[in-house]
Amino acid sequence: MERQPEPGAAEAATDVTFPVGWFLDIRSWEAHRSFYRQWGRPMEPGEYSHLLRQIRHRTGTRLSGDAWRLTLPDGAEIVVSGKGYRLFRILRSDWTPPPRATTRPAAVEPAA
Repeated sequence: MERQPEPGAAEAATDVTFPVGWFLDIRSWEAHRSFYRQWGRPMEPGEYSHLLRQIRHRTGTRLSGDAWRLTLPDGAEIVVSGKGYRLFRILRSDWTPPPRATTRPAAVEPAA
């Protein structure tokens, strides 16, 4: 006896609630998780790519090392840690880079 599909299964299979070609990868999971923790909502489709594009094209403000101040599509500012190929995490909006050391360590003279 062949199993018949449940009524409404075909409609559910074609329902596009999850964009085609978009998936939550383990490498971006921490960024999505920290975004939700700070903003109280999941990232909209295209926001992650929008942020990465600003890092790749250097249109965001580089704060230090891998930290960037970027703009979401709605114009809100966000501070992230990431490189051109992925976001590591979303930082607090009041995050500032640590102060640089004002003095360098003394150079060690080679033994004669």
